[in-house]
Amino acid sequence: MAVHPSAAGRHALSLAEVRAWGDPALARAADSVLAKIAATLPDAREQQLLHAIAQVFRPEPRYTSPVDLTILRAACWQEEAVDIRYVDGEGVISERTILPLSLFYTDTCVTALSWCCLREDFRMFRTDRMSEIRPNGLSFRPRRVPLLRDYLSQLQMRRRV
Repeated sequence: MAVHPSAAGRHALSLAEVRAWGDPALARAADSVLAKIAATLPDAREQQLLHAIAQVFRPEPRYTSPVDLTILRAACWQEEAVDIRYVDGEGVISERTILPLSLFYTDTCVTALSWCCLREDFRMFRTDRMSEIRPNGLSFRPRRVPLLRDYLSQLQMRRRV
């Protein structure tokens, strides 16, 4: 599939930003996609695409996480529960079983929107506060979509109040 040259430039900047996030697995995926886009372009356009002006540089990685986010992403996609060791904002360590629903990226951290089995409620867990993630083999399929709908419904209700 050929990519229009102007779209290729926008994609290159987006992929450069993904590479700068500091998540090694996503950086490798971005590099792979960029190479595939470059392969579809004429030589002059490929050179422009890969030129330094189309790069994003961050002196420090945006996200640092002591755990492998690949495990958490896979758990979201495969709808499998994980056990985590988590340190809250006050330094209290807890062990939790969570149903990871989604990962989202902000300017400062990666957060897992999850159903917390201990609290029996939705919780946000910052990945930089996780010291361990262990898949536990428990599937929560097909609950992910209904849980996400419930979460969105709760958000809408809070806005109305």
